[in-house]
Amino acid sequence: MEVLRSLNARLGLLSMLLLSFSTLGQVSQDPFQRVSESRDVQWLEQVAGSLSTARQLQPAGGLGRDYKDLRTAAYARLGSLGTPESLAAVKRIEAIEAIPAPELVPLGVSTHPCFHFSDCEIKPFAQAKGNDGNTYAILTSSILGDCDLFLVHTKTPEDISSWSRPKLIPNRFYPGIRAPKLRVSDSGVLLFSFIESVR
Repeated sequence: MEVLRSLNARLGLLSMLLLSFSTLGQVSQDPFQRVSESRDVQWLEQVAGSLSTARQLQPAGGLGRDYKDLRTAAYARLGSLGTPESLAAVKRIEAIEAIPAPELVPLGVSTHPCFHFSDCEIKPFAQAKGNDGNTYAILTSSILGDCDLFLVHTKTPEDISSWSRPKLIPNRFYPGIRAPKLRVSDSGVLLFSFIESVR
């Protein structure tokens, strides 16, 4: 019995040693660890500058662990490297992010400005045809951080890429809007009405 126990113990130790040796030299599969250890400026720039690249790395998700956080980590890693090449990459990323707001903004899935919020689909929930040939619509979005109402318009409402940049409607509102209606008065003024449940 003692001989058998000793043999089992040796086999267990041998298995542990083999496992340790087999993992030596392997690249970490955790994208956040890969970013924190990487000195590959080109790869870090791709991760920091591209949502699709960050998504492809399949971070685990959760608070502080999704693809938007991974982009932030890659951007910070470039700065911490502090080499001429990495700092030049930082400037290129900042130049991309500083592009002026476009006149047209496609509807659909939108990236939330807060990293700990999931992305959402932006779509009109009330619309009306104006006297000028434009279709006007109201939508809710968190593009400024809070949940706000916005006005958009287009001449081709079936084309989701043709809608104008959302214009903030400054009136404060609370979730729970029912029966929203947008109509155009005889004088061409947009009138938006709804029922709101206040607790």
